[in-house]
Amino acid sequence: MKYPKVSIILPNYNYACYLTERLNSIKNQTFTDYELIFLDDASTDNSIEIFNKFIQDNKQISYKILINQSNTGIPFIQWNKGVENASGDYIWITEADDFCENNILEKLVSVLNNNSNVGLAYCQSCHVNEKSEKIDDLLWSVKWLDDKRWENKFINNGKEEILQYLAFQNTIPNASAVLFKKNYYIQAGMAETKYKLVGDWLTWIKILLISDIGFIPDVLNYFRIHTKTVRSEYENKKIYNHLYEMYKVLTYIDKNLKFSEKLFDKVSKHFLNVIKYRIKQSGDISILISLLPVLIKFDPLFPKRALELYLSNKNLKKNS
Repeated sequence: MKYPKVSIILPNYNYACYLTERLNSIKNQTFTDYELIFLDDASTDNSIEIFNKFIQDNKQISYKILINQSNTGIPFIQWNKGVENASGDYIWITEADDFCENNILEKLVSVLNNNSNVGLAYCQSCHVNEKSEKIDDLLWSVKWLDDKRWENKFINNGKEEILQYLAFQNTIPNASAVLFKKNYYIQAGMAETKYKLVGDWLTWIKILLISDIGFIPDVLNYFRIHTKTVRSEYENKKIYNHLYEMYKVLTYIDKNLKFSEKLFDKVSKHFLNVIKYRIKQSGDISILISLLPVLIKFDPLFPKRALELYLSNKNLKKNS
């Protein structure tokens, strides 16, 4: 029996309004050696009906459909479920509300085929709004790390990529832009299901501890931004959870690769700036107070760094 080269995993929860656009962007791929695994996390809209209609109209597509009876609320449980049911050597997780160019698979498959040590490859993404109108590509989000690097294709050692870039932020901002090798994903221990907000970031790090990374600068993936109004107490809880999970990622990197003293100083100062920005965003200082025990555990100099940052900002305001 011939197995497909790529398993496309399509996790969905109540994205019926975007599902046809996503499915069409899969159907129109120039690379066609794939199977499609549709994972529905107990949607209450007509997502399943849309998928079934799509399959009826496109009988040439090999597919599996897996429906949860209750909502898990954690995308990384779905990732693992999809991989466990995948037949392909390569995995493409296509978020249901995103879409892509017709040659994204062809380009990324080529990177993995031509580089045996590369465990994951990704392309540049572009933000789109709810009407699928382009907003901006995400090159701006990494320019502070390196002004020119993401303008060109590259292959890099996985551990170097982690220490130079992924220790500061998730430089792979959208899973829909990534194609990875299933064997490395499994060998890395699969996705961590206890992290709701940074599980993708940690997954890339785990894969890159045992493999290399490839990037192409072509904008082939469209990453949708949703406009939502949320209650402030919910948003503040999310900010706390994000910062706490970020702390756990940094701890994981340090445990596995051991930051040099110089790098640890840079990473810790950057983390402090992220915390400052997020607390300013929320207006709730209690987030910092709640985080203090783990922050001091990660960096005993954290209170000193925080005071220095506060005093430097105060002096800047006084002199301006």
